Amino acid sequence: MPSHMAGPRIGLQSPMKNISLLLRVLSALLALVLTLSAEETELTQERLEAAYKDALTAMENEVKQRGGPAFHAPPFKLASRKDLAQAVALENLPIIRLRQPDEAAAKREADAFGSGFALLAIAKYCWSTKEMLVVRPNWKLQIKSFPELRLGEDDALRAIMVHELCHALDDQAHDFTKLLQKGDSVDAVSALNAVIEGSAQHQARRICTAAGWKDGFERFTAGIARLPEPEEDLGEAYKLILNANAQQLGFAYHQGEPFVAAVEKAGGAEALKRIFTHPPRDSEEILQPKWYLDPNSRPAQLYDLEPALELFLTGFDPQEWNSTRMTLNGQQLAAGLAMLDPADRDRIQRGLRGARFVQLTPIKDPTSKIAVLVVMEFASDDAAQHFLDQAAKLSKLKDETMTKGVLRIADSKSSPIELPNGKGWIHEKRMINGTLNFPVSSVDVRRGRILVETVFSGEPPPRELHEEMVNKLLMQPKRKQP
Repeated sequence: MPSHMAGPRIGLQSPMKNISLLLRVLSALLALVLTLSAEETELTQERLEAAYKDALTAMENEVKQRGGPAFHAPPFKLASRKDLAQAVALENLPIIRLRQPDEAAAKREADAFGSGFALLAIAKYCWSTKEMLVVRPNWKLQIKSFPELRLGEDDALRAIMVHELCHALDDQAHDFTKLLQKGDSVDAVSALNAVIEGSAQHQARRICTAAGWKDGFERFTAGIARLPEPEEDLGEAYKLILNANAQQLGFAYHQGEPFVAAVEKAGGAEALKRIFTHPPRDSEEILQPKWYLDPNSRPAQLYDLEPALELFLTGFDPQEWNSTRMTLNGQQLAAGLAMLDPADRDRIQRGLRGARFVQLTPIKDPTSKIAVLVVMEFASDDAAQHFLDQAAKLSKLKDETMTKGVLRIADSKSSPIELPNGKGWIHEKRMINGTLNFPVSSVDVRRGRILVETVFSGEPPPRELHEEMVNKLLMQPKRKQP
């Protein structure tokens, strides 16, 4: 599989808990490698090397047709999971440092991400070593786990190699190491990842179609970010988290490719160069290419939401808490609303004008507690009220459906609240995760078109202090000067 960059997401769990959950599911899959039968498709070194050679020939033909500089092919290498994990950790450490200032913690997270990625990734162009790494046991695992994708057939082998070689071609032209230095925020890194993966997908589709490997490319693409069904029933709560993680992992590919295609259609080869020299600044521009092509077409936000995040952070000692701050796009917001009707999710996405997010976890024990703030601006008071109504509906749906599984709701109480600066709901729940039993308190409140959402898991503040906090937060977004 192509590489994924690390990044936070909305959810009741901390990033490390999400990693632990994914590793649990992936580890269960890994056990299948030990039971692969002799009847499955033979995936010999000779077949893989032949696929690489054919993919390289197709790439070189593409470069000749473009009239560009000669393509310097990365050496093919059969790698171990350990080799891949180390390479991925090394490449992602600078990105993780953007949101994790503690060096030891950043390295631990990079190592955990590299190890998790290496459990299932089948091929990766490593820009740090300029090599094409192929992990044959993982490729066999994917063939066994997703037989309908037929990833062991010749056309799929070549399509995957082409995708990775497209990364090598772009690295040669734009230097990924320097490119990623432009990623000075989590938002910028997310957009850069979509540019990198979207460009590879866009080129690989054209090359594979010309070479007769289109079906293999489509099957490979259909498998991106697919997670296997775990044998045990993890419950609705974990399913929601897994699905949201899958959406996050697939964003760069499934949304990056149409972004690149739209830019090429609008401006040709020169515009494609520009997405690397002047990349989009956030994922909203990936979802809306016209905003990248014409920044003046992007609906203006009336409010600066950042002061609310600044006030929230004053309650947490930076020596004791790690913080992750980012912009949320409508799709990310909708991923957490998956239990709602599609029409209501679409309406929320259309009405959202901007959203800022910050998540905090203790440095010493990141999985013990979590605090989250999301501040949103909607297009109108009605749009903000619709979100508030749907958030209350979602809480009730979770109470009704998340009663079983490893992570479940044991008790819940929802109450309307009226504050001096706004009104909304407070939801107080008792959650069980395996042997752990812990409280979760969340508040959704609205003032005009501004909506504030807080979530505290593990050690929420007393209700009176929680309400006092959100009442102050509601007044922090400032009207921008014309």
